[in-house]
Amino acid sequence: MTSKKLILIGVSIWLFAFIMQVGFVRSNLDRDWPFSIFYYGDSTHYHRYALHILEGKLYDRGIPYHPPMYAWFLAGLYKLFGKPTTSGFIYKIIMNILLASTTLLSWLWWRQLLGEWVALAGSIILALNFGWLVFGSTFNNEALYILWLTLTIGWLITIKKSLKWWEALIFGLIMGAGMLTRAEHLMLWPFFIVYLFLSQRTNRMPWKKIALFIGLALLSNLLLILPWEVSVARHIQTYNKETSHLEPLPVWVPITSYGPVNFALANSDTADGGFRPDLLTQLGAEGQIHLDNPSQRYVYIHGYTIGLKWLWQHPVPALRLMAKKLNRWLNGFRLGFGISNWPGGLDGVRYPVDIFIPWKTGLKWFLTILLLAGIALSFRKENRGFLICTFIVLHRLIITLLFFGYARGLIVILPAVVPLLLLPVLYLIKKIPRLERPFAYSVFIFAGIFLIQMLFVLSKPPRNYMASGSIDPYTGKIIQDDTVRLWPKLQK
Repeated sequence: MTSKKLILIGVSIWLFAFIMQVGFVRSNLDRDWPFSIFYYGDSTHYHRYALHILEGKLYDRGIPYHPPMYAWFLAGLYKLFGKPTTSGFIYKIIMNILLASTTLLSWLWWRQLLGEWVALAGSIILALNFGWLVFGSTFNNEALYILWLTLTIGWLITIKKSLKWWEALIFGLIMGAGMLTRAEHLMLWPFFIVYLFLSQRTNRMPWKKIALFIGLALLSNLLLILPWEVSVARHIQTYNKETSHLEPLPVWVPITSYGPVNFALANSDTADGGFRPDLLTQLGAEGQIHLDNPSQRYVYIHGYTIGLKWLWQHPVPALRLMAKKLNRWLNGFRLGFGISNWPGGLDGVRYPVDIFIPWKTGLKWFLTILLLAGIALSFRKENRGFLICTFIVLHRLIITLLFFGYARGLIVILPAVVPLLLLPVLYLIKKIPRLERPFAYSVFIFAGIFLIQMLFVLSKPPRNYMASGSIDPYTGKIIQDDTVRLWPKLQK
């Protein structure tokens, strides 16, 4: 493919993804809100975190409940465009740009795995994903994290045959940026190290060269996150002195310190597979973390011990709980295509700190079977390049089984999931080559239909939604961090 044609296709992919993103934001009444009706998440926390940064104040007394990168990013936008006092639309456009760029980057490295036509079809499927569209309509860190995740995978696939020293340094910096955006990105290191050594068998690269690459990458990764780690350690030390009558918090933490308490919440008698703060609620403060509370502080520090003890003492309930977590995670496949979420629709539920999922099952089990087939095929010798996608899915699966079952946890790894969903299609095309272009053309027609449907929706007033859920007794409003049922409001 010529460079001109490559640029033309790349620009077209980016424009299509961006148009779908902006169209989705404009189609709903929440276009100016700093969060989406479909995904509330930690949007208010990141908004307040960014404001504290601009004002030179510590957020949460310097305790790292949230990774800092997205708050830094938001603070930079607020500095550039002003604080969102009346509308958050311009900031959502920035999120749209990020996700459109991620769609483009995904296509660029997919070409090496899927070939030109199937990779192009995959980029259209990704751009149309409803969860992907939702991520561009809220002040949460997914839009930024997916960019780092895609860069991480794409860079590793691109350089795996060379592994030069400067490529290692860049890889470490990208990994560090991902970790500062979402702490669990740290746990991808073992999977990437295994992938590098496995790929060595194909590329016949010296073991020492791979080890040197990994060492340099780890070093640059450490140098990037070290200032944050030192800053956090100082703040925690100060907080420990202020609360010297209580058990001290660990000073050195892996990016954030919420791992232990989340593990305890996720593995207890009150856990239901998703996020539930019942364990903290029983200790006072209505489920909010207050480290001045000795009982909550104990859970915050010793959460891994508490959770592991429960798992050991309740093996059968633990297996049932993991099944619930897996089911919640796979609900990400209920999210369909276009701004109306075909075939699932817009009537559904938003579980705490998670993305909206429709009541209708939609394509969930079909896509699950397709994903399993893709994972199985990735272990064939000729498909070894897909192993990196399988490792990403395995990493997220482990995180899900240990912590919470989030549908958004599946959407966030779509750049790795889509190639695995398309691998069985690619396998069929290799058996019957004449199917390649018809498959791609059918996806183009599919995209055209959803583009026309979006224009039809935009020709009408913005869609509004009805919501029901637990009511805050003090404000009389729905508690957004709790389970909320959503359905479209009929327009006159």
